[in-house]
Amino acid sequence: MRAQKASERLKTLKTQHNLTFIALQEPMTKSSKIERFQFELGVQHSYYNRNNKIWLFWTDDHILNILEDTEQQVTCTISHHMSHAPLLLTVVYAKCKAHQRQKLWTELTTIADRVQGVWGVVGDFNVIIDTMEKEGGRPYRIEKSIDFLSCIDECGLQDTGFCGPRYKWSDNRGAPKTIWKRLDRLLFNIEWSDEFSETSVEHLARVCSDHAPLLINLKKASTMRPKYFKFLDFWTKYEDFLSVVTEEWQKTVQGNTLWTLHQKLKRVSRRLTVWSRQAFGDIYEEPKMLEKQINDLETMHIFDTTPAHRAELNEAKAKYVRFLKIQEEVLVQKAKAQWLEEGDRNTAYFHSIIKGRRKRLSILKIQDDDG
Repeated sequence: MRAQKASERLKTLKTQHNLTFIALQEPMTKSSKIERFQFELGVQHSYYNRNNKIWLFWTDDHILNILEDTEQQVTCTISHHMSHAPLLLTVVYAKCKAHQRQKLWTELTTIADRVQGVWGVVGDFNVIIDTMEKEGGRPYRIEKSIDFLSCIDECGLQDTGFCGPRYKWSDNRGAPKTIWKRLDRLLFNIEWSDEFSETSVEHLARVCSDHAPLLINLKKASTMRPKYFKFLDFWTKYEDFLSVVTEEWQKTVQGNTLWTLHQKLKRVSRRLTVWSRQAFGDIYEEPKMLEKQINDLETMHIFDTTPAHRAELNEAKAKYVRFLKIQEEVLVQKAKAQWLEEGDRNTAYFHSIIKGRRKRLSILKIQDDDG
């Protein structure tokens, strides 16, 4: 990824999926710019490895300690700030040539010999493990993968599998010379499988890079909460908004003034909810469906390179960007509300504010006309 495109793509992905840990391979820019990326992503911490091929970003939600840093991998412990059980994570960016990857396989084997507990290995391994993981070009010889397969077996690792398109990387050459491969993956040991049995890996849309991002989710059970009406600020930017409100507000309601106000507000909120659903759909689900549509269209593009298909793909990407902008506005609004809610919930903070106001407003003495 080029620096600017990488920054924009990462920012939208972080916003859309609420990411708290990001690993970026081959940033194609100087390490001195990592702080700018960190600021634009809105995260509190960052790290780059010795040859500037692996960048890590994480928020205060996590406690991260770097244990090992080499040319092809960074190994660290990472845990949630509310948890006391860290997991071991190795982020890799393997060399392109097979003989240069031998050092990485040795390093992983060494880590496996001493690891105790949950361990995952994620990143770009620059090699596939099955002939089905390549499309186009010369037929793949599986003997090229023997060293990698032996390393996986010796380390006691397994592939998580994935959902989405099979191929994550493309050389971006025009059809019919295009080559597609699955080079990026998550591997984990049996302890990881026991601890995070609902781990999911999704191949996202390949928008501005030759690699598609991996979205890894360690799913937790969620509790259902009642839904309340929320006024979304971005509604006011659309012409239909005022006409919808006006039409509903002008409808006759019988009763006293307070009852009339209550019923009008209730009707307007219901109408806005229906209007928003019809005009925009589910602002969280639509981008996911568009992501899948883009993936499907890109997969079809391997075999269908007609202008009509390209136009359909571009239209889907344009819609995707539109929803990301809407989603970003909603998240900004939620962030402001969350700040107020957390400030109110934080007793020490809340009371310090009250004490400050009381001190400024308190009256210690009153002077009359006689002094």
